[in-house]
Amino acid sequence: CHGPNLYQVNECFVKPKTLVAGGMSYALWLHPEGLPCQVFISHAWAEGIFEFGNGVRSAWPAARGLTNLYCCLLANPQNLDLEVFLNVDLLMNPFA
Repeated sequence: CHGPNLYQVNECFVKPKTLVAGGMSYALWLHPEGLPCQVFISHAWAEGIFEFGNGVRSAWPAARGLTNLYCCLLANPQNLDLEVFLNVDLLMNPFA
């Protein structure tokens, strides 16, 4: 079972939860003091959340004592209007 895709998880879970909390990222909502990024994870938005979770767990570098990850779904404020980033110099764009 792949579960709902990450678009659906974002629209039905992440965005509503963080919008009522002020619009910050899900990660910042859970950890207002922030956490260091130890692992960067890339994903496909059309990927199922259960498939994504299984992949993360199977590839996690636990032997190195790492506990924190960066995943854009959770680390970026999903309620942010990204239009402001689309009309700027490519070298100044955090998504380039």
